Amino acid sequence: MFTDDWLLATLDAGCHRGSRDDPVAALWQLATNLREHCGDSHVNAWATQGFTSLEVAVLFVAAGGTSRDALLANRGWTDAEWADTTALLEQRGLLADRITTEHGSTIRAEVERVTDELAEQPFGCLDLDDRQRLLDVLEGPARAVSRSTTIPAINPMGVQLIS
Repeated sequence: MFTDDWLLATLDAGCHRGSRDDPVAALWQLATNLREHCGDSHVNAWATQGFTSLEVAVLFVAAGGTSRDALLANRGWTDAEWADTTALLEQRGLLADRITTEHGSTIRAEVERVTDELAEQPFGCLDLDDRQRLLDVLEGPARAVSRSTTIPAINPMGVQLIS
């Protein structure tokens, strides 16, 4: 089991070359690296299935992950591009009436499984007790961020807020 100093020791051990003089900055950078690694894992999982970013976005909205308007505003796609991609996904049997089909859900589940597998790699040095301790330590700050409304409940990242 790790101690309260575990995170700084981990940073010093090579997860991040940060400074013990600024543990907040070091923790922020580590969290950023982990978030980017998870995001890159997700992109890779979809790309290996042959999907474009717009196709992924349309499927994500169809599954209730976020709103179309939020993604259009944040990503810059046009209404025509969105409509064309929706039609293409319907032709491929992934959507029906703008709702994810069973086939679309199966593909998404596989992508999520691969994403989880890839995103877990940085935590491979932790045993199950250490992983639980990390979750316990981060639960309070995560709840505070969720309550702050800094991240909207429906967001382009699809982050599920905790209550």
